[in-house]
Amino acid sequence: YKKEKIISFPGIIAINEFKYHPLSIRPNDIIVPGVKYYYRKLAISQIKSTNIKMRTKIYEQTRPIISRIIRYTNSRILINLFNSYFNGIIEDSKIAYTCGSALGYPLRKFIEIPAKGTLLISNPFFGFENFGFIDGHNFISAHPNEILEKTTFYLSNLDKAQQIAINGQTMVFNNHSFYARMNQLLLITNSMINNSFLGSRWVNGAFELI
Repeated sequence: YKKEKIISFPGIIAINEFKYHPLSIRPNDIIVPGVKYYYRKLAISQIKSTNIKMRTKIYEQTRPIISRIIRYTNSRILINLFNSYFNGIIEDSKIAYTCGSALGYPLRKFIEIPAKGTLLISNPFFGFENFGFIDGHNFISAHPNEILEKTTFYLSNLDKAQQIAINGQTMVFNNHSFYARMNQLLLITNSMINNSFLGSRWVNGAFELI
């Protein structure tokens, strides 16, 4: 194969995953969802000893158990219940921290969190700016050692946090939603039909054909 002809899509967000209730009415201050990679564990340890409201205990206790049951039973009911619970804890949080694992990979959470109207604070993955992420505009870049400082600031300045969250949600809708992907795939398909497809790339937040 020719590596330059690989189509790079960092996940896709369905329209019903976008949530629009304001940060001010969300009961939890912050959540660190997903597998507890090193940076995520470090972020949790920075916050646990404070008064910042972080929903972790039930989530941490139930996630490994439910994941193991799902793996062995492949129960569609359990999968749907777990996904609903997982989505709910992000939707009920003002801020969410994530990272791209030790590989710095553009995991789906990077677009999933902003889609839910939650302020994304994260350790940037490699090439994040090309996928549309701009520090201070539509997400907040932070090493786990900075998470307490950043979280405290934005909880005290919810108007700024809200605007950045809105910007992040708008970017995800324009670049990574179902509608955006269909338009991008249409461009690719037409170029393939015309035998003009030479590859595709993300540059400064825009998907383009080479």
